[in-house]
Amino acid sequence: MTSNLQLVKSTQFNGIQFDCYAQDGQQDISDFWATREQIGQLLEYENPNDAIAIIHHRNKERLDKFSTSFKMKGVEGNRTVTRDIIVYDFKGLLEICRYSNQPKANSVMDFLWEIADEIRRTGSYMHNKEQFDLTPNIINSARAILEGAGITGNQCTLALDKLYKSYTGRSLLLTTGIELEAPVKEQALNPSKIAEFLGIGKGNAGGRVVNALLENAGYQRRVTGEWEPTELGKPYAYVTDTHKRHSDGTPIIQVKWYSGIHDIVKKLAKGLLNN
Repeated sequence: MTSNLQLVKSTQFNGIQFDCYAQDGQQDISDFWATREQIGQLLEYENPNDAIAIIHHRNKERLDKFSTSFKMKGVEGNRTVTRDIIVYDFKGLLEICRYSNQPKANSVMDFLWEIADEIRRTGSYMHNKEQFDLTPNIINSARAILEGAGITGNQCTLALDKLYKSYTGRSLLLTTGIELEAPVKEQALNPSKIAEFLGIGKGNAGGRVVNALLENAGYQRRVTGEWEPTELGKPYAYVTDTHKRHSDGTPIIQVKWYSGIHDIVKKLAKGLLNN
């Protein structure tokens, strides 16, 4: 097992991020390494990791000498975990392409050779300069969108770091040794579920009651037909994409609410009944 691989280069192939690794002190980084998952993605397998594992099993004698494993940190859900990841060197990556018989195999091989050749000529593989020039603007725009949706603190920082890595190939948090804990994701309920949970109604009718209470109290408002949390409501709200679209093609979003809103809704409902 190799435990000292470091990310040295990153680029994209048909919109898919591809990371190159090298061992500490490795002089010839043109003999780079890449993960099983990533070469499988480049070859457009539906289940990349499983597909390459099958190729390796069928050609074990050949591919064992071109592969190793190392520990890689990654974010899964709301925690940072360390996993043993299978990686292949340059020769192994080419062999996988040859064994795969995938339609994109030749294009992927050309791409790998392009990386290796440029590293041999210049000592590095350069990102597109325009991509780097655009990165600050993209990060700032993403921050505005996340904060507008009420996503702040560690959750916002982790999301921006992931976006930064997709453009530069490097995680600033991992590079600087900073490990942030993502906030525990509390279950959020839609207004109908809140109404049922609090015993103030059921189904759509209950949802309409909760929506009206929250609107009248200033926790949400309607914007172009969609509910949107106000500044007062954002700490309690979670805005999610329903993966459905309106007739004009715009996405349908839904506001869900964390448990902190329950006592507020209960008091609002009690006040309505007393009046």
